[in-house]
This record gives sequence, C-alpha cells and structure tokens, in this order.
Amino acid sequence: MTVCLILVAVVFLLFWLFLGGDFSGNAEEEGEPPQIACMEVRVREVTADDLVAKQIEVKGPFPFEAYGETAGLIVSVFDCTGDELHPVLSAVEAFQEPYTIAYDDRVKVGDISPGTGLRIWTPVGIFIPDIMLGPHGGHRQLVAVVRLVDVHAGVIIRNGSVIGGRQGIFWTGKAEFACSLGKPGYIGFEKQRRKLQAVMVKLAAAIAMADGAMDADELQVLQQKIKQWLERAESYYDGLTEAQRTKSYEKMIQRALTKAQDRQINTDDLLNRLRRHRDQKLWYEVLELCMEVMAADGIADIDELLILRKIGDASGIDANEIQKLRDQKIVDLEIRNQEQTPIEELLGIDADWDLAKIQRHLQGEYKKWNSRLNMVSEGKARQNAQIMLNMIGEAYKDYTSQKKS
Repeated sequence: MTVCLILVAVVFLLFWLFLGGDFSGNAEEEGEPPQIACMEVRVREVTADDLVAKQIEVKGPFPFEAYGETAGLIVSVFDCTGDELHPVLSAVEAFQEPYTIAYDDRVKVGDISPGTGLRIWTPVGIFIPDIMLGPHGGHRQLVAVVRLVDVHAGVIIRNGSVIGGRQGIFWTGKAEFACSLGKPGYIGFEKQRRKLQAVMVKLAAAIAMADGAMDADELQVLQQKIKQWLERAESYYDGLTEAQRTKSYEKMIQRALTKAQDRQINTDDLLNRLRRHRDQKLWYEVLELCMEVMAADGIADIDELLILRKIGDASGIDANEIQKLRDQKIVDLEIRNQEQTPIEELLGIDADWDLAKIQRHLQGEYKKWNSRLNMVSEGKARQNAQIMLNMIGEAYKDYTSQKKS
C-alpha cells in the first residue's frame, strides 16, 4: 500500500511541478532553488511497507528534445560490482519489465512544455532489496539507470538494455548505490542448472551408446533437447550472450558423446549427483529424455533397459509411474536381444518381491498388455504386445512351478 501511495504522490507531484516548474529565467527569488543545468539522479534509503528500500529520485529541467512530447520515466537497476553490468531481477511482477523479470519501475510524466522540469528531488522508482535477485548475493555495488522517454516512440527495454525505439530516449541519468542482496545469485543458480543438464546429457549419451553405436535419430533427440533448453533460456537472464550459451551447450553434447564413446561415463556417480536435488520434476525430465533416446532407433536393447532401470530406481518416483512411461515407449519398439534379456527386466519385476507379489504383478501386466493387443491395429505395436503377453505367460508358468516345488 505504501508503494502505491508513493507512486500516486509522484504522479500528482510531477503534474504540479510540470505546471509550475519554470527553469527558463535567471532570477533567484528568496526561497526558490537555484537554476539547475541538467537533470540529476540520486538514490536514498527509505522504508516502504515496513521494508527497507532504496528510493530513486530525479531533479532538474527537462531537456529541450522533450519539449512538446508526452514523456515518461523508466528505471532499471544493474549490478556494477565487477567488470560487467548485469541486471537485477525482481520476484514481484509489479517491479518487472513487460517481457522479462528484470527490475523495472515506470512513472508517466505527461506533456512537456518548454522551460519546465522537476524543481525538487522527486521519487520515480522504489527498489526493495528483499524482493530482488542479483547475479551474485551479498554486499553489492548497484547502479540505477533512469531514462526519460517518449511514451509513443515504442521504446523497448529488455534486461535493462534498450533494444528498440532508441530514438525515443530524451535523456539518461545514473546513480550508484551500495546494497545487500540475498544469496545465492542467479548466475550461480544457472551454472548449477547447466551442471545438472550436463548430467542428464551424459546419462542419455550412455544409453545411446549402450548398444555400441550412436544412431543419428538418438543424436537428434539430444540436439532437440538442447534446442528446447536454449529457447527456455530466452525467458530468463543467466549472464551469457546467446552465442556464449549456444557454445556452452554444444560443448556439453560433445563432451558427453566423447566420454560415452570411450566408455568413461560412470552412471552411479551421475545418479548420486542427481540424488542431492530432491526435485521430482528434474527426475521426470531425466527419465523422459533417456526414454526418448532409447526409443529413437526403434529398438529396445538390454543394456539400454538396464541403465533405465538404474535411473528409475534412483529417482524415487513410484514404480507404477515409471512402468507407464516405459510401456509407452516399448510398445512401438523392436525388442533386441530378447533371449539375452532378463525377463524380470522387461516385465518390471523387482528381485526383492516375494512370490505372491510377483504373481499379482504378472496378472496385472497380462491384463494391461492383453487390453493393448485388442486396441492396436496390425504392425509393430501389435507384435510387441503379443511378445509381451507370451513372456508374461512363460514367466507366470515359471513362478507358479517354483511355488509348487
């Protein structure tokens, strides 16, 4: 509520100053501030809704380029601690750019008349550290960038930088200030995200090479996933340029393929890394990618299925959910090395189950695959459904004979 009142007050104050602020004369009457040569920016600490905040303020005459135009003020904030500028992001939509989550605060000034301006320091933006995220956490040096713009010129600001309508900017002012931001920063977060994505790619590459060769369709699945990640990255800021990001992902695939070809991928080590992140969405993404790779060449190989089983066991996802995901892929595949494949692996039987549970599981599997056999038309899916039914029947017979013996 305090923030809203501040903004309303700003608009009212700007309107009043716009009508009464005359910077054209030279006289300095008693009680009047001296003439100011150009607009200035400053940042000072205030309290907004019981939160410590930084208030960005502007004072001075409007530039002659703005005379006769309808203007507004746009505030962006960057982290300038290091050699590069990085935008500060906002967790609250009211302080975000129209198309990104970078910090943005705006005030409409109105029609600009010659000789007018802001006679006193006027609030044009509020910056609340508790709802902001910088590239890095801790004590940082920030800079507020204020732009006076033509509201009808289509000025486009993305991640704090002007990418369109540059001719509509009348003036730009800056003011640095120190501020403490929460940890961790988004650059560290995105680095961690890419590390997890690299683990996913290595697991998928291990599955692709499990049968001894990387199929072109399997490689295409990996490349499509990278493309999806690149498109998703456009909606957030990670401190990289588009070219840097693309190169980073290209290297990610190349390293994974090289390690897979040299048989240097330790799946147990990779799964242990993923276990530290108890995020089921992440595990679902891992499983779906690896299953897509397994299914890409149209063949379900025993070694591929074994790796998928390890991933499923490590994920903590309900076994029935994993079985559903796997069945959706297997139904259209040729089952390679069927005679070498442990029947328990193909049918999802856990070695720790007792005989009664295995029999109940097989009964359920038979009903499921029999239903699919009746639903699919002639072709690979129907052949696979029949193969699965035959295997279930043989397995049930074997386990029933074990019970009798």
